[in-house]
Amino acid sequence: MHSTSRKIVIALTAGAMVTAVAVLLHTWLGGTIDRHAFVADVIAGLISAIFALGIHLYYESLYYRFALERAAVFSEVNHHVRNAIFPLCLAVQRHDDVNGQKLCDDATNRINLALREAVTDVFSQKVTSAGVPKKKATAA
Repeated sequence: MHSTSRKIVIALTAGAMVTAVAVLLHTWLGGTIDRHAFVADVIAGLISAIFALGIHLYYESLYYRFALERAAVFSEVNHHVRNAIFPLCLAVQRHDDVNGQKLCDDATNRINLALREAVTDVFSQKVTSAGVPKKKATAA
């Protein structure tokens, strides 16, 4: 996602381009441009800049809504995995088995790592929603 200042610059650039094209068309078609036509072209540029910024904000809100939905899903997965492994860890601690405790700690660390990597991959968009990794671009 672009920063807010970059979004504003992109929107203003789009507005400036619309203004420039409108002024060039008025000049090309009419030969000269009067003040009213120039003001109308500037207003058209400002409206297009606001429209472009609105599009940016709309898609940003969609992205954040989608990210919140994904976070909720991962929260549920995390909750269920922790509920499933907790009785196993308690059973191992109850029997005071050092080797079993080490095995339980290793399994818990692997689960933590796997969940952390899964969340990172999904939110950085390295994995699509179907769980298939995105293809990397290769140089020809």
